[in-house]
Amino acid sequence: MFRSVALVLAVLVGDSFGPVRNSNALSNASLPNPLTLLIWNIDRGTELHDIEQGIRKHHPDVCLLQEVDLNAKRSEGVDEASSLARDLKMNFAYGTAWQELKQGSDKSPAWQGQANLSRIPFKDSRVLRFEHQTDFWEPHWYLPAWAPQRRHGGRIALVSEIGTGPNALVFYNVHLESRSLPNRFGQLQEVLDDVDRWYPHGPVIIGGDLNTMTSIDEFVDTLEKHNFHSCFGPRHERTHRVVGDLDWIFVRAPAFCEAAAVDRDSPGSDHYLVTANITVQTARK
Repeated sequence: MFRSVALVLAVLVGDSFGPVRNSNALSNASLPNPLTLLIWNIDRGTELHDIEQGIRKHHPDVCLLQEVDLNAKRSEGVDEASSLARDLKMNFAYGTAWQELKQGSDKSPAWQGQANLSRIPFKDSRVLRFEHQTDFWEPHWYLPAWAPQRRHGGRIALVSEIGTGPNALVFYNVHLESRSLPNRFGQLQEVLDDVDRWYPHGPVIIGGDLNTMTSIDEFVDTLEKHNFHSCFGPRHERTHRVVGDLDWIFVRAPAFCEAAAVDRDSPGSDHYLVTANITVQTARK
């Protein structure tokens, strides 16, 4: 009840980036157990056809996507979350992280954010807007007008609850800061604090682009201390064409993970897509 009140208050107070956009038009009876999860930073979706084909290839039940454009010039003004959901016959939730200042206009602003797709409706979705932020991306007087990626906003996690009963799952679609290690750690701690506050028990999945260019072991250790375990086990997997190990799936019991894999053959992004099978173990009667 308390979380519902908090969500209502958040809407009443107002968020200049708007509430979560979603569509729950399509409904299956329940999520399969195990389910196939796909995470992918789609690099603004400028190659959206390739992105869609890469997703189709793996037949996921749930997708957590980062860098998803809405009404941006670079991606031909497409509402990418809605378009992918429609073509893949999935439901979607979309939360805005940034207003992309060079990609829209005052009358028709452009946005970038995160999208969750699911084959069954979302029970609830909300944006966790991090307090730890860098001002690196904001406009500055000393930058030329053509400086790329000038934007208002900040990093977020898009949180969705899916399903009911013993197989219900909570997903945190996370995109952490790339330009500041202290803020990156601060944002991770905000995710874990949010989990402790609202979901102290039950299966939770944290997935997305953690931007772990450095201090990977410290990130993994921090998550493990909160009972989250990497779907890659002890392995570090290269998930970016140049940078390295950025994209992860972590699960907390009674959710467990198997068959985690990195698809380095599907084009469309500078990141590789990651898949895993997630099983929720229910108590035996």
